[in-house]
Amino acid sequence: MNLTHQALTEENWKDFRQLFGKHKGVRGGCWCSFYLAYASEYAKLDRDDRYAHHKVAVEKHGPTGILLYDGDLPVGWAQVAKGDVLKRLNRNREYKKLNRPSPETIWRISCVFVDKDHRKKGIAKQAVLQAIEYARKQGGGLMEVAPFDFEGGDPKRFHHNGSVAFYEELGFKKVTRLGKNEVLMEKQLDETTMTN
Repeated sequence: MNLTHQALTEENWKDFRQLFGKHKGVRGGCWCSFYLAYASEYAKLDRDDRYAHHKVAVEKHGPTGILLYDGDLPVGWAQVAKGDVLKRLNRNREYKKLNRPSPETIWRISCVFVDKDHRKKGIAKQAVLQAIEYARKQGGGLMEVAPFDFEGGDPKRFHHNGSVAFYEELGFKKVTRLGKNEVLMEKQLDETTMTN
């Protein structure tokens, strides 16, 4: 495959719709809006509302992620934006106890998705690497991720938001646990940050 990438905008929203629509909005029709809303907001949204919520976020805030393409076909996705856009974590009980920077100053990667017909080809890793590079080119700074870490689970199993082992390989460091199943991790991005 000759993979290319684009930040998600209003102009290529149709490609996001194509990728996620093929999979019925992914994860029960989330349309990758879960981290774009607080829990109380998300609970009120049905499948159509979630689609609209994400579309409005792109219109209001600009790119909310990176699309990967095989030719003209969208095959992968990594959600990346500032912490005031991917805001769900801001109200996490454990997160609020920490002395973290202001959400609008940090970056977050929250979700990664690959077309079911293109998995096990390294697309998820490439999507995340391009998300990191995108954030670096937008000024860099601190980047957070919060992968799941289920007790007794496979440490390399790739959930919708990655795994601890996956992010450790990319240079992220553990900060603390966020409740029972999530781990807050971080990486400092600057002009010398390189992806591989």
